Amino acid sequence: MAITFSGFFIIAIACALFGVWMIIDCLMNQKEDKLVWVIVLVFLNFFGALLYFFIARSKRIDECRQFTRKFDVESVEHSHIDFNKF
Repeated sequence: MAITFSGFFIIAIACALFGVWMIIDCLMNQKEDKLVWVIVLVFLNFFGALLYFFIARSKRIDECRQFTRKFDVESVEHSHIDFNKF
């Protein structure tokens, strides 16, 4: 019985920490619909954190990756280095 309780306790702590991490991430990084996401995170707890992680956070990370790739391609195209000299 003690093993089951301790296992449940560890899972509950992990879920709570994940929820707190998502709330902090939302408050610091979310540009659009911040209030809506905070309400979802507070009232839906772990399920809200999962929703935020897979919908809003992954969308923001994908947008950052696309911007970074675009920037890298443009910087290589507009560089004035003649690679034929090497």
